[in-house]
Amino acid sequence: MKKLYKLAGISCLGLMFSLTNIKAQNVSDFENLTLSPNTFWDGSDYSGVHNSGLFASNFISGHGVFPNVYDTVYGEIYGYMSEGFAYSNVLDTSTVGQGFASFAYGASLFTMGSNYAIGKNGSSISITGSSQGNTLTGMYVTNSTYSGISMRDGDYFGKVFGDSLSASGHSSVNDGTNGEDWFLLTVKGFLNGNPSTNDVEFYLADFRFSNNQQDYIVDYWEWVDLTPLGNVDSIQFLLTSSDTTGGFGMNTPNFFVFDDFNGIG
Repeated sequence: MKKLYKLAGISCLGLMFSLTNIKAQNVSDFENLTLSPNTFWDGSDYSGVHNSGLFASNFISGHGVFPNVYDTVYGEIYGYMSEGFAYSNVLDTSTVGQGFASFAYGASLFTMGSNYAIGKNGSSISITGSSQGNTLTGMYVTNSTYSGISMRDGDYFGKVFGDSLSASGHSSVNDGTNGEDWFLLTVKGFLNGNPSTNDVEFYLADFRFSNNQQDYIVDYWEWVDLTPLGNVDSIQFLLTSSDTTGGFGMNTPNFFVFDDFNGIG
């Protein structure tokens, strides 16, 4: 009888490993993407399909398809990632203007891997695996180093969050926020082109509290639950900010960082 219990236990354990492996195949942890240590990929190798100065490509991890557009319309020396996503393992929380690094010390604290992804405002992910869509679990999110430092210290375009004045280039201008600044990530879901009933919102920075001790800029990995989106086959990320002085839209750098997309919180 003891042997039967043992065999049953081994079978259950095997089933658990099997289910774990199936689940792992659905998670976009970006560890299948090859990078040298402390580097990133943003499309600047011109590996995408070229059309009028734009190089369009995508990368795949788990059930996610992540597009990338690298723009050289104004010449290669001015090239930049204009749309979509990059991936990185850069460990740099101190370099001003570093868009392709995590403000939470690079590697996800919740995985054994080191790679993570960077998204730009307005970018969308296609989700494979089922023609009927999928219910996503969530993802770990933090700020990019570029955004984090800009909000913390200010720069020519972006203000110091919590200050009532505009960016350093226009520091005498009161921006009307009274220091109650915020940087918001909104996730929208779609199925067959139709939007989900619910969006998911996550504040990457929030200085609207009556107690200033509660104000924060996210510099750690935080789980964002995506189940409220329901059944989806694509999602879109939108970034908005209280810092819009100047008439050119958002002054806060339009990057965010994420890992373990559709993973386990």
